[in-house]
Amino acid sequence: MPKKKTKLDRFADLTWNDIEKWAGGKIVSRGKTYQRQGRVSDLAVTDDGETAMEIADCMPVIVGALDRSSLDTPKKLIWALDAVLDDQFELCEAFAEYLYRRHSKSAWHTLADRLLARLKGLKSTKGADDFSRNYERDRLSDWTIHAMEAEGLASSGVRPGPA
Repeated sequence: MPKKKTKLDRFADLTWNDIEKWAGGKIVSRGKTYQRQGRVSDLAVTDDGETAMEIADCMPVIVGALDRSSLDTPKKLIWALDAVLDDQFELCEAFAEYLYRRHSKSAWHTLADRLLARLKGLKSTKGADDFSRNYERDRLSDWTIHAMEAEGLASSGVRPGPA
């Protein structure tokens, strides 16, 4: 009779190809290098059986990879912002810091336009999900304001910073 997989075994069948589909070839190549160099550490399983990683310690490396990637600056900003917005565990503070760095006026303008389009696309709902929708709208609004302010500051040469 085949052995039933435990929560500890759920990543046992994960391959580099699986990771590459999710993260891309450059990230996987860098990950393999880090593994060979012994720079991957602190993988653990918590008492309740969930897989927990010291991801927050890796975020500056990931932000550096984003900064050096071939994406244009507006796409980098959008990628970083999506990481912050999707972060339920407050692991992506390094991406928020990236969003407070100096970037070109045109990159901030593009980000603001895309965020305004997202805000416009939020559907009005009535009922139990109003809190979630309002929370999402408020966060998008805050980042839209930041992008617009940073766009103005970029043209003046002043560095944007947290409010």
